[in-house]
Amino acid sequence: MKLSSPFFISSRLLPAVKVGESTTISLEYRETTQGRDVYVYYIDSDKFSYEGDELKTGCQGGGYQEAMISLLSFLSASAESYSYQTQTWSENVGLFPPNVMEWVYQMRNEIQMLSIELEEASELIEY
Repeated sequence: MKLSSPFFISSRLLPAVKVGESTTISLEYRETTQGRDVYVYYIDSDKFSYEGDELKTGCQGGGYQEAMISLLSFLSASAESYSYQTQTWSENVGLFPPNVMEWVYQMRNEIQMLSIELEEASELIEY
């Protein structure tokens, strides 16, 4: 596997991106079921670690880049919900635990910029 920036190999030996100075988001391919690739993701920072195993690509599968774009989209949605949670209920409030949502809210601009960078680039990961 050959990676291009902003992807790199994390300390978990998985394709990853960096958000801010101290947080790494890594992806691990798990399986393909019903035409959808399933990934485990890890968010590791100096303040917390979080693991999720429910990340799925669209129908026809997709690679690591597509999976990372989807995950960043979910993180952005949770940041938006976090900012509204004191004002009104939002359906994305429960996507991640409170400590992850607080971090996502603080890093929302970096996450959105990284998402745009990944969406605009093609084939950052070659197999």
